[in-house]
Amino acid sequence: MKNVFIIAPFWGIKSHVGSERINKLVSWFRELNCNVTVVTSGNQRKNIEITLLCIKNPFTNFKKYNNAFITVNSEKNSISWKMKEQVKNILIPDPTIVWSLKASMKLIFKIKNTENEIIISSSPPESVHIVGLLVGFVHRKIKTICDFRDGWIDEPLKGYLLNNSIKSKIEKLIVNRIEKRANIIILNTDNLLLAALLRNPKMAHKTFVITNGYPIEFERNSVQISKYENKGIINVNYCGRLSKSIPNRNEYDIKKIITTFRQIIDCKIIFNFAGDYTIREIENIKKENFGNIEINIYEPLYELDYINFLGRADGFILLSPSINSIPIKTFDYLFTGKPILALTNANSEISKLKNYYNGIVYYDFTTSSVFSFLEKCDNKNINPKPNQFTNAYLQNKLLTIMERI
Repeated sequence: MKNVFIIAPFWGIKSHVGSERINKLVSWFRELNCNVTVVTSGNQRKNIEITLLCIKNPFTNFKKYNNAFITVNSEKNSISWKMKEQVKNILIPDPTIVWSLKASMKLIFKIKNTENEIIISSSPPESVHIVGLLVGFVHRKIKTICDFRDGWIDEPLKGYLLNNSIKSKIEKLIVNRIEKRANIIILNTDNLLLAALLRNPKMAHKTFVITNGYPIEFERNSVQISKYENKGIINVNYCGRLSKSIPNRNEYDIKKIITTFRQIIDCKIIFNFAGDYTIREIENIKKENFGNIEINIYEPLYELDYINFLGRADGFILLSPSINSIPIKTFDYLFTGKPILALTNANSEISKLKNYYNGIVYYDFTTSSVFSFLEKCDNKNINPKPNQFTNAYLQNKLLTIMERI
């Protein structure tokens, strides 16, 4: 029986994008009859099927909100907070490097150095992959799997890595060592695989694609996303950030899309936003004149509140500036079977969805695309979910990969 150590400092934090991915890895490895230990940074929920190794992160505090753990970002004007922010600015690849070094030391003494032990690191954040690298230096028999499904390498999310040549060179050196040491590398999309192999063709034999997929809780609990039968009213929902999150890319402005909807007068349109928005972002949305379009803004939603938010939608807006990655919320939308109006780059991974999902419409800054999207919303139809994003399909891909190590 294999002993799997999953490096995931933010596991269990509902507000963190990587939490859902870790839940799947835990479930998949358990179903492969592996002993699973999750190495995390806080005292998370208890689980009798796995072992938790909790290592405190000096830069992160947690609190419980609506039965879910979220990160604490309060006291931003305090001296201690300002000092922490200054320290964070000099850490490479990111502030979690401090936690990763602590986790590495802990595992070096805990691991027995057998061929049945596997370390799998999953980002974000990027520095978690250093754990497998450092432990591997000491324990040569350890197998390491690097889950690069956030496009860290080929689509850097940290602006200072792009703008500071010294930090960028250090980061590339770290990346090179991690890739060389890894037994298996997992990427999110075919575009990311192509980019990785163009950068380093020698990785071809150990690099594989496992996309993100439908939320495991939805499938496991047989969640049913209902049709919203409010005739004469179309609810359009948007989840996530309003401003740009990837440096040096175009900021897709949600206000421009809403303005296009304003030209539609045949039905009442309600835009519902859910996310961790700043006061400035909320004010910028509400100060616009959108005519008879109603605007509702909600705080981040979790569990049943989030499922209900999906269920109340007749359709979704998806903004994806990335060429190579697919935002994880896309799979939530696909699971509902409801229409998606997507603003994306040509030849992006999102643009390929049209090959196997009938509910998607691509926004081209004209009313014709909006009319097409609203027509799909008004029909209240549920589109078939693509099979390749189910957990059974993705788990089988993982099983095939595991047979190689």
